[in-house]
Amino acid sequence: MNRPVPPPIRKGLPATGFRPPRAGKPVFANSQQEDIAPIYLYLSLIPILLLIGVGLAGLGLTRLRERNEKRKLKVLEEYGWKNAESEEEPKPENTKDSGLRNRKRGTTNTPTAVKVTQDKPLIVGFWHPYCNAGGGGERVLWTAIAWVQATHTNGRVLSVVYTGDYPETSKEEILHKVKARFDITLDPASIHFVPLRSRHVISDSYWRRFTLLGQSAGSVWLALQGMVLDRDGFWPDIFIDTMGYAFTLPLVSMLSGHTVPLGSYIHYPVISTDMLRRVKERKVEGTNQQGISASRWRTWGKLLYYRIFTQLYAVALMFSNVTMTNSSWTQNHISNLIQLGRRSFLSSLLNFDRRQDTPQDSATATHDSRGQLVHDPPRIVYPPCDTHEFLQLGNLASRKPIMVSLAQFRPEKDHAKQIEALALLFERHPEWRAKGVKLIMLGSCRNEEDEARIRGLKALAEDRRVTGDVEFVVNAPFSDIVQRLGEASIGMNTMVDEHFGISVVEFMAAGLIPLAHASAGPLLDIVTPTTKGARTGFHGTDASSFADRMHEILSMPVKEQEKIRRAAREKAVEAFSQEVFERGWKEAWVRLIDMRVRKR
Repeated sequence: MNRPVPPPIRKGLPATGFRPPRAGKPVFANSQQEDIAPIYLYLSLIPILLLIGVGLAGLGLTRLRERNEKRKLKVLEEYGWKNAESEEEPKPENTKDSGLRNRKRGTTNTPTAVKVTQDKPLIVGFWHPYCNAGGGGERVLWTAIAWVQATHTNGRVLSVVYTGDYPETSKEEILHKVKARFDITLDPASIHFVPLRSRHVISDSYWRRFTLLGQSAGSVWLALQGMVLDRDGFWPDIFIDTMGYAFTLPLVSMLSGHTVPLGSYIHYPVISTDMLRRVKERKVEGTNQQGISASRWRTWGKLLYYRIFTQLYAVALMFSNVTMTNSSWTQNHISNLIQLGRRSFLSSLLNFDRRQDTPQDSATATHDSRGQLVHDPPRIVYPPCDTHEFLQLGNLASRKPIMVSLAQFRPEKDHAKQIEALALLFERHPEWRAKGVKLIMLGSCRNEEDEARIRGLKALAEDRRVTGDVEFVVNAPFSDIVQRLGEASIGMNTMVDEHFGISVVEFMAAGLIPLAHASAGPLLDIVTPTTKGARTGFHGTDASSFADRMHEILSMPVKEQEKIRRAAREKAVEAFSQEVFERGWKEAWVRLIDMRVRKR
């Protein structure tokens, strides 16, 4: 009996239970392939979606830049510069008769040698969220703007200040305070204010944890709000950060397509190796709270956080094309941070790690071989001190036994150490209380936190039984400050790592004997011997050493005191006058102008 022939077995398919596939359904070799194929399909969409996203972002940026130009033109028209869009780009000019007419250095009438013709109105932005604070940083801002106004007498430069003080405080009120506090007169017709309505996001009190990171992120959001989101916001032709918010620089660079020259005047680094060292050594000081310093694991975590933030901050600093620092101490820290950033992985991604291939004349080159704006090495530009008013003060041989301090009532200024030192002086040498020795604290108060700090200092004075020997003078006008400095004998500054110490310079110019903390600017730049080797002041570290130096100065013969006062005044005039600042600012300004004029 013949058996039926079985159907042929197809390779790759089971012999039994075979069912032909339904129409339209793909045949897979196995079930694993059937699961993997859709995944590969979805993965292949990722680069396509990324390209679409990049394209949309580029389109959005293009429209954003077009809108920015319209907003700038609108502002220029508000100040009487109509039809600005029809004017040509500024061009470099080398002829003898070209350049800005009657350029002046601050209050002088000396023309400078800047060979640039500025035909199109130029908008220069100054990032200074607390422009109305009345401190040394604000003196730098307003002196720089006054120099711009005096130099560009053709009125073709509009100075724009990005600040959180406006419009709550009007333009007239801000400029009036500038005149009263610094004796600087400004022309309101060439100053414009852009409001930063969410300034609280950069306040240290707003961020209870991760303060540095929070404030930095807040500054980026604030810049985005002031330049893009606000209906009156825009980014300028040249951007200068005068308050130390380095993370605003990458944002402006990205928004403008790397066409806006970026400048920065740095008063102190946001983070430094000194801060890292204090955390590593678990010292209770400044930003290192006692709870963190007492825990090994929390110390390790904070060190990791600081190191990550340091890398980010270092790379942000590298975006500045022209960087100015206010002291040798700040200069050293910023230079080290930039070198650290250049070695980072993030720097390599941004193509910052490459050595810039600039033409031979690197001092005047504005672009490298790739057509990118160059990044000058940091330069020291000491902040301005209006020595003219203080030099009029006499009586160097007969001053009252008064000690003064001049600083904003911020925690890092360490006013409490001054009260402790005075109390120790009276404990060790009671005769000075009988002779009328007194401490006057001059300073500006910015907000409720500062007011609470003043109340705490008054409570400390009462606790140390020196209430009648300490006087608080808050938000005094410039004329009152000059008068009080003209009567005092000793000028005190107790801040650790004071980046510069402009108040110390004012003490010296006013004929006071400076007594400053032995660190940073006062130690390295200011209270140092003159070129002839003459002594200019004293240093202290803790309350005890400050009390000892007080006694030493007060006990000196009048002739010896007068000798130190004259040497200190000579040092202030030679190294830290307003004219010296203007010369340094001019060099940086010319670089920024050249980069804008010769942009590619």
